[in-house]
Parts: sequence; C-alpha cells; structure tokens
Amino acid sequence: MFDHLLTNLAECKRLQHWVAEVLEALPADVQRDFLDDPSFRIILEEYTPDAGWRMFMEAPTADRRITRCVVLRRRLEEASAEFARFVIGHELAHAFLHNGGWGTITDPEEAANALAASWGFSPPPPEYPTYRGIPPLAGLCSMQQSMLCDWSVEQSASRWKRLHYVLKRVHETLTARITAEPIYELKTAYSHHAYLCAEQVTLIRRRVAEMREPPLGLDKVPHPALERLMDEVIAAPTSAELLTGLYGVVLPAVLDACRRITADAHPLADAPSVRAARLIDFELRDVVNFGEKAQRCLESDLPSSTTDWIARLHACLDAAGGLDGTAKVSDTIPEAWHSRTPFQYQSEPKRDERFQDPYNAGVNPEAFLYSSRYAPRDKTLMMYYKRLREIDVPEMMASILVELRHQEPWEFHMEMSRQLWDEARHAIMGEVGFAAQGIDWRTIPINFTWSRNLNLQLDARQRHGVLFFIEQGLMPKTGKRYEWEIATESGDPLSK
Repeated sequence: MFDHLLTNLAECKRLQHWVAEVLEALPADVQRDFLDDPSFRIILEEYTPDAGWRMFMEAPTADRRITRCVVLRRRLEEASAEFARFVIGHELAHAFLHNGGWGTITDPEEAANALAASWGFSPPPPEYPTYRGIPPLAGLCSMQQSMLCDWSVEQSASRWKRLHYVLKRVHETLTARITAEPIYELKTAYSHHAYLCAEQVTLIRRRVAEMREPPLGLDKVPHPALERLMDEVIAAPTSAELLTGLYGVVLPAVLDACRRITADAHPLADAPSVRAARLIDFELRDVVNFGEKAQRCLESDLPSSTTDWIARLHACLDAAGGLDGTAKVSDTIPEAWHSRTPFQYQSEPKRDERFQDPYNAGVNPEAFLYSSRYAPRDKTLMMYYKRLREIDVPEMMASILVELRHQEPWEFHMEMSRQLWDEARHAIMGEVGFAAQGIDWRTIPINFTWSRNLNLQLDARQRHGVLFFIEQGLMPKTGKRYEWEIATESGDPLSK
C-alpha cells in the first residue's frame, strides 16, 4: 500500500523498514490523507559539503493546493529503532497537521509531539546515567532499548531456520553448478561463494543449537514456497539465468532478512544473533555485488521469458511470507517453471573456448620441476601452470559433495567446501602469476582430463580416496616444501 512512498528510501534499508512500520501503525484516516495526496513524498536529505542541502518537491498547484514532503536525514538509520520511529512519527505528524497546531496545542513542535504520541510514538526517556557518560551495556544499545521486550527466542529461531534452509540450498546449488560451468570466472566464483555460504550455514547451526535443545529441526523445509524457489534456481538452464535468479533475487532477500534481524532482535539478549546477521550481511554484500556485475555481462544471453520467471521467483518469496516469514503467508504455491524438469547434476567438466586443447595431457609438470636442467625462475612458471590447472580439483570435489549430499554429516560438507575453495584459489593464484609475467594463459594448453576421468570412471568414495592420497603425498619434503624452496631461489615473490 505504501510502496510508492518508500521508493526514495531504498538506499537506507533499516530506515525504509522503520518508515514502513510507522506508516502501517497510523490511524486509517491519517493513512488515507497521505495516500490521497498525489504530491506527498518521503525523501532522504541531499547534502553536499560547501554547497548545502537540495530538495525536490512539487510546486503548489494553480488552485493553491499545498504540497507536502517529509525529509529524513540519512544518519537516522544509525539511531535506535525507538528513537527513529519517534522522529518519523513526529515528522509525519507535522505533515498531517500542515505544520500547524493540534486541538488546543498551538505550538507546531508540541503539537507534532502530542499527535505522534497518540499514535504510539513518544520520545525516548532520558539516557541512563553512567560513569562519566561511558556508553552502557558494553555499547550494544541504550538502556531504554534493552528494556523493550518485543522479541522472543521463538522468533529468532524461526527466522534463523529459514535462513539456514535457503543458505544451505544456495551452497548446494553453487556446488552442483561448478563442474559443468564452462566460464572460468564463474567456476571460481561459485567455489568461493559456496564456501562462504557453508561458513554461514555453520554459524547459523551453532546459533540455533545455542537456543534450542535437539532435535533442532534444521532438516525440515520451513515453507513449501521456499522449496519451490530454490528448486527453480538450481534448475535454471543457463549461466545467465542462474546469475539472475540467485544473485538478483535469492541473495538480496537473504540480505534483507539479515538486516531485519539486526533491526528487530533484542540487541542485548540476542546479541549473538545480531552479530551473526551482521557478519552474513557483510560477506554477502560483496557476493551480490559480484553477481550483479556478472549478470549484466551475460544479460544478452537471457531469454525473453526471464522477466516472467523472475516474477515467479518473487511470487515464491511472497507466498512464503518473505524469506524470513515476517510477512503474510499464503497457501498458494506458484507453479513450477524450470523445475518442471528436475535438476540433474552434470558430472562431466566443461570449459569455455579460452581453454585450448583441453584433452592434451602431454605436459608433465613434476618432471620439469624436479629436473636439474632448469633454473628456479623457469620452474616458477611451471608452478603457475600447476596452480592454474588445479581448477580441475573443484570440478572433481564438487561431484563428491553432490553425490554424498545425504550420506555425510554437515561437518563433512563444510570442510570439503573449504578445501574446494582453497583449490580454486590456487588456480586463481596461478592466473595472477602468469598475468604478472605478462603471459597470456589462454595460449597454454590446460587440460581437464584428470577431473573428467575421475568423475566419469570412479564413484564418489573412490574419488575421495584419490584426493586423500594426493594430499598426503604433498606433505613430504619433496612436495610443498620443495616448491617453496624453488620459489625462494627464483626471487619471484608471487611464486611463494
């Protein structure tokens, strides 16, 4: 109902949330007064140092109708929720009264205070006295905020369980798309983002365990519309559609849910939840930013039906009452689109056209590295080659995680995801090494026969055994230590 009034506040999500709460709490006649006024606006201040403030609002009409505009300072987002709601209510009261009096109160400020109080938005009481004004309660919040008791363990656990379900499904989606994703930059990004989601899932599981005794219920689907949402995303048939659905719809909804926890949770009693929500928000902001940029790069690959599909994803969120269940829940689940054909994991690795001669396994890096015929400087180039070629390890490890999804505990998936990202990171380090030397890696044949053969010829347990054997073989003096010694002798700091 108030969406058009909230649009201008999109930069300040917490403030936008508080304004929505205040608008929804107003008496019906006040709401109607604002909604029926086409000139009424709520905007953020625009201040430029040395230039002053700037504000745009409609001019009065020919019939002398007065226009109204509420201007909120961006710094209000840093205030406590109680104080922010009071200021918003106070400014809306001014707008409703046209900066005039109310009843017998003629002073505009007193009138706005009194009217806002009648709506339930009173100024917070004076600050709690502390020693020389040192902030109380370890800086978590004010004493007044700590006395508010509108948050419960049940609310916190319910929201975290929904976030756990979605982030775990995001982790599974990214992991399952690594192997057959041909674009190198997306293959490495999925490896990194899957690892971050695994860390976040672990953080949530720990927090829920602190609030609840077993069974924790983390294996349950919190709402069928969320299941449909994630089934749709993992079944996206192209890279461009996956980016659009995952980074354009799902992860932004995760950020919004985390910010609502930060705003709504009791800042003292549920301080661990506030911390967890802020950490997830901090990490995922960069993830979403990457996804949005990558999405724009592949936008021309999107089919014309994408707009309708995205609308269906949003409909899934709406049916679930939002990702965190804070809105009205619906029993009507949107029909399947891409997920009408269930996702099937593709175990055969794929590479984009920059990988020349990917089946050529003629290069033997170990023979080159251990030969006394070559100088350390030359050997560092072979180490860069080895690193870049390690992109085949995530392609293989992803298959283990997908195929053992229901057979191993979460801790297994967490640690394997960490190593998977380590291997992808090694490949990126090899890419950086070549770039630093002015060498175009696209001119070098980098094969994927190792991951392809393992994925197509062995089962998940056997692949895991091969991985374990190789990792153990890197520990002796002839492994990582030898490479470090060569890198040191070469004088190339990046090779170390």
